[in-house]
Amino acid sequence: MKKIIFAITCMICMVMIVACGNKHKSPSVGTVKEIVEKLDLPSDGSQSSNSGAASLKNVNKDNCMEIAKTQFGIDLSDKTEWILKNGKSPNGVNNLLLVYTLPEGTEEDVVNEDLFNKCAFVAENGVHAVNMDWNTGKMTRGDKAADYKSLNKESGSMWFYDYKGQSILFSPTQNKTYLEVSFVLTQ
Repeated sequence: MKKIIFAITCMICMVMIVACGNKHKSPSVGTVKEIVEKLDLPSDGSQSSNSGAASLKNVNKDNCMEIAKTQFGIDLSDKTEWILKNGKSPNGVNNLLLVYTLPEGTEEDVVNEDLFNKCAFVAENGVHAVNMDWNTGKMTRGDKAADYKSLNKESGSMWFYDYKGQSILFSPTQNKTYLEVSFVLTQ
């Protein structure tokens, strides 16, 4: 029952991430239509002719690690103790979801700090906290974080980083030995 509630909560969060907009200039999450237009992707979600990025339309367990590396800059191949269970793009347009089983006793803060450091290594403008307006559900880019411990975690373990000119919302979610790693292109 806990897993079902957890899965439903994750799905609601993903819908909120994709549906939220922002009237300010800082990068934020918009509607799927706005994101597709900003990314210059064809309406069917296939690879744009002027984009070097792999298509998110046909993500699967076999190619998701390469897509995470080439499109989002994050190489998780060194995580040999993590067992990849699934890789997919829930909407086939602007997101990637990786699902892992972790060894028993893996600490959430250790995993999140490692993932934060991987994002910081490839980030063009640093890693930024997510500011969440709980009244409207809108997320905006917050202050630049020097390290995982200094990250404002009021909105949970989520952060923005830029890679190859794209703003990416990154969100790891761990429940004991279950880990979801979510990437969402926001511009």
